[in-house]
Amino acid sequence: MLITKFLHNCINNALKELILEQNITFDSLPEFIIEKPKNKDHGDYASSLPLQLSKIMKDNPINIANKLINKIESGRIIEEISVANPGFINFKMSKEWIQKEILNCISLKEKFGSSENKKKDIQVEFVSVNPTGKLHLGHIRGAVIGSTLSNVLSTQNYSVTKEYYVNDVGNQMEIFCESVIERMKEIQNKKFYISEEMYSGDDVKEIAHNIYSKYSSYELDKITDEIFEDIKKLSTKACIEEIKKDLKSLNIVHDEWFYESSLLQSKYFDETLEILDKLNLIYEKDDAIWIKTEELGDDRDNVLIKSGDKKPTYFATDIAYHRNKFSKRLFQEVINIWGSDHHGHINRMKLILEKLDIDPENLRVILNQIVSLKSGDKSVKFSKRSGNSIFLSDIVDEIGPDACRYSFLNRSSESQMEIDLELFKNKSSENPVFYIQYAHARLCSILKNAKAMKIDFNSEDSLSFKTPEEINLSKKITEYPELLERVSINYGVHELTFYALELSQLIQKFYENNRVFDNELNSNEITKSRLLITKASKITLSNLLTLMGMDAPEEM
Repeated sequence: MLITKFLHNCINNALKELILEQNITFDSLPEFIIEKPKNKDHGDYASSLPLQLSKIMKDNPINIANKLINKIESGRIIEEISVANPGFINFKMSKEWIQKEILNCISLKEKFGSSENKKKDIQVEFVSVNPTGKLHLGHIRGAVIGSTLSNVLSTQNYSVTKEYYVNDVGNQMEIFCESVIERMKEIQNKKFYISEEMYSGDDVKEIAHNIYSKYSSYELDKITDEIFEDIKKLSTKACIEEIKKDLKSLNIVHDEWFYESSLLQSKYFDETLEILDKLNLIYEKDDAIWIKTEELGDDRDNVLIKSGDKKPTYFATDIAYHRNKFSKRLFQEVINIWGSDHHGHINRMKLILEKLDIDPENLRVILNQIVSLKSGDKSVKFSKRSGNSIFLSDIVDEIGPDACRYSFLNRSSESQMEIDLELFKNKSSENPVFYIQYAHARLCSILKNAKAMKIDFNSEDSLSFKTPEEINLSKKITEYPELLERVSINYGVHELTFYALELSQLIQKFYENNRVFDNELNSNEITKSRLLITKASKITLSNLLTLMGMDAPEEM
């Protein structure tokens, strides 16, 4: 049971009763949240609703709070309800309810925290880097956020499609192909030229070597358009395979790879332009085709078809792509994870969607900010292998996939972050990844010992709380379902890392201050109870690590 919803309903019902008693008129009931008190002595959950009601009801917040709690019954779920200055309602949950939730965790196992209510069909589009080389540092954050969010949404019974949008048309692909051909000339010991606008990294050289054998006998400075297109196709394929390989090293696999070229080949793009034309939204100027985004509320109009080569802009194909998402494939909600440089793109895309009779509120965008690296006190500015780029594979090789995922999750997407590589290489409690995974391994060890000693601890009657460490750890476990639901709404996947560390710290305190196995009698009730808490802790931490795409080791 989601306790915050239960408490919210309790207060809401109490408010309705109070309104009827005092004949107060509301246009609508005020919105409020159930939160964790800053001071743990005040209880487990709290609401500041009386403070919101003070002006409306023309009464002291403390008086309002007391009137409300008089209409809420404590009992098997709520142990105590109290009022605190300047007008908070505080709730202390009963041990009986906490025990029930711990046993529920053990019963549900990997399903603990999941929702059974069927929800929307959601598409999560993330990474979507141009296939012009390996994944770089700037691409990792969106990849980790997107895959983790998809995992969380799936636990809440959303039907999730993880998609990669492949920008395989446009000038960048032409330049990429030219760069590969020049590197193939280099392999032939022919004269070659790499301009400033061309791709010069070692990853391009690798691709050239991989596809060279097919064209080793050709005069590469005299190739036909047909051969050029074939080399471009092979180069794109090789690049995508490398991207898939890099993503897999981080435990990331997309369900769909949607190619931009398919929009053009299927005439879906042309169809979208025709619709925009019928809506009187496009016009010609300076030999280009423009869309009237300024009159819709944007700061300026935007080009859809460029002058000269008559090729569509990124914005133009993106309109067709989003129409495809909503109108053809019928996703009820779309979540795009973009770099911070796409900020201006969000509003204009929503303006166009509204004109296409698509609810713009169903498009959600997460912008992830810049990431930098340091090693101890020194900034990391380049990769040894690439010369001027930091590849995803470089970072995975340096600190491992688990540390890579955790470190890129550990801050809100809206904040810039600096990752200390030395910290995540350190095999000590200072390294949060090591600390969390070691906590899981320790729990597994305790349970393994219990099995070896043939202790039967699965009886519901065995669970009780004797120490503060037992109750505090158990309370934290009860927060897990709330965490998953909250993240599925606010998309704050960084909260998972905070919770994982807090849970692991409470596990450590529990282990240090509570002997699980009694030396005199291993089958006593205290031992059984602590083994139940251990098992629930292990299930919760294991589930959490899995959601974050990390390993849950049984030994370390």
